[in-house]
Amino acid sequence: MRRTFLRTAPALLLLVPLAACGDDDPAAPDAAPLGDGIAWRDGATVHFPGGEEVDSGQEDGQAWRTSDGVVITSWDGGTVYVTPDGSVSDLDIPEEAQVAADPTQSVVAWAKVQPGDGVVHVLDPATGKERAAISTDYDDATELSIEGDRIWLHSSELASTLEIDWPSGKVTRSPLKYVRSIGSRYAVVEGGNENYVEAGAAKPGVIDLETRRMVLRGWDWGLSPRNTYATRELSDGDASTADTRIGVLDLATGKYVARLAARPDDSNWLNWAWTLDEKTIYWFEGNELVQCASATFTCTRSKVDATFPSVL
Repeated sequence: MRRTFLRTAPALLLLVPLAACGDDDPAAPDAAPLGDGIAWRDGATVHFPGGEEVDSGQEDGQAWRTSDGVVITSWDGGTVYVTPDGSVSDLDIPEEAQVAADPTQSVVAWAKVQPGDGVVHVLDPATGKERAAISTDYDDATELSIEGDRIWLHSSELASTLEIDWPSGKVTRSPLKYVRSIGSRYAVVEGGNENYVEAGAAKPGVIDLETRRMVLRGWDWGLSPRNTYATRELSDGDASTADTRIGVLDLATGKYVARLAARPDDSNWLNWAWTLDEKTIYWFEGNELVQCASATFTCTRSKVDATFPSVL
C-alpha cells in the first residue's frame, strides 16, 4: 500500500512498488529500516522502498541515503533529513560544505569546503545532534566519504587524504593521496599519477584497502554497496549514443560479468544505483525504470509517473 506525505502541495506522483522492506532492526547495518529495495526522487518528492512518498520541500540539490532516511542539500542552501514516516527535519549543515553519508548507518559527515576550519563533523540526522567533531589540519575539503567507523577526507591544500576513525577521533595521513570514495574493502582513487607511488600504481583506479594494491585501473569506477562489483560507463565514442554500456566487473575475479545496454537522459548523464543487498542495479531512462538482477543480469523496464526521476 502506498503512503504519501506532503510538506507542501505538489502534484502526486505514482510509485510502482518494486521491493518489500527488509528487517528494520537498527542494530543490524544490513537490515536497515529502509530495506534493500529501490529508492528514488522526482523533484521534491522522495520515493522510499516501502512505497512511501514524502515531499522534502527541496526541488534540487544532492541527496545521500542513510540507513533510515535521505539527506538532501539544496543548491539554494539548507539541508533536510527525510524519513519514510513523513518527517522532514532541518540539519545544521552550512551551504559550503562537503557532505557524506553511509547507507548502512544513521550518520552524516560534513566539513567546510574552503576555507576549511580543520573540523570534521558527524551528526545523527534523526535527532540533529552532533556525535563527533574531529579536529584536523586540513585547509579545504575536496572529497569526503564515510564507511563504518572511517572517514576519508581529501585536501588539495595538503595534497593528501586524511583517514579518520571518527568514534575515537584518531587522524592519520593515508598513503593514498586522493580517495574519491570508499567501501568496506576497496577505495576509488583519482587524481594525478604521482599520487599513487606508494600504492604501486601509475593510474587512477580501485585500491584494495587491505593490501594497498591497485586491483583495477582507469577513471570513474563506482563500487556496489558490499564491494562485490565495480561499475563504470563504457561507450564507443559519443556517450550519448546507443552504444553506451554499464560495465559490471566482479572484484573477486577481476572480470566483467555484464555489459548492460543503457541510454543516457536528455543531458547525456547516466546515473545508476544498487539496492543495498546488491541483488539489483537500476537506473532511469526518461520516465522508464530499468532494473537488472545481479543473479543473471537480465533486465526489465517499467514506466513511472514522474518528470525528472533520479536514483538514490
